[in-house]
Amino acid sequence: MAVETFRTMIARNKRNSWLLIVLFMFLFVGMGLLIGAVWGGGSRNFSIAVAAVAATIAFVMILGSYYGGSSAVLGISKAKPLSKADDPQLFNVVEEVAIAAGLPAPKVYLIADSAPNAFATGRDPDHAVVAITTGLRSKLTRDELQAVMAHELGHVRNYDILFAMLMAVMVGVLVMLADVFLRSLWFGGGRRRRSRDSQGGGAMQLVLFIIAIVLAIFAP
Repeated sequence: MAVETFRTMIARNKRNSWLLIVLFMFLFVGMGLLIGAVWGGGSRNFSIAVAAVAATIAFVMILGSYYGGSSAVLGISKAKPLSKADDPQLFNVVEEVAIAAGLPAPKVYLIADSAPNAFATGRDPDHAVVAITTGLRSKLTRDELQAVMAHELGHVRNYDILFAMLMAVMVGVLVMLADVFLRSLWFGGGRRRRSRDSQGGGAMQLVLFIIAIVLAIFAP
């Protein structure tokens, strides 16, 4: 059995991130084609147009998650940037762990929350951020803080943070697609029933109904 090294873990996470991007594009375009088929009464041109719009939206979302995903995560968490003067011990720990790991020192953020938690985010080690809640910060000794930061910087070094950001986007897309499909069944279904020229509409409605149920189950 081959031993997994840091290099193999980094390569795996980068590969999985690209696979997620490809899957994301195919999923969005495929759903666009299906929605276009329902809303357009079987019109091929309309389906292609909807798929093109879906591909554009997917591309924008991928770029947004890649370049702005960490800012979105920090904004949702209401994290505030810290300076070294605010918490010298925390910065010293982060810097020494980063040096030991051979990484650039990440930016440090604090979240005003009593729940004990910490996380890392960012698209790569050069744009990484570590955040910790006030609840966890107040409970940890220096050695414990060092262990937590080492764990988070391990995610940075292995590119887990990029993969996690893309996964978060996929979850958001599942939620959105579930809503769009359910609406398309409601509005598109009536249109197709009124269309005398459409054929195979029942089969398409059944496919969309099954997909909508699956998306609704997996979307949180």
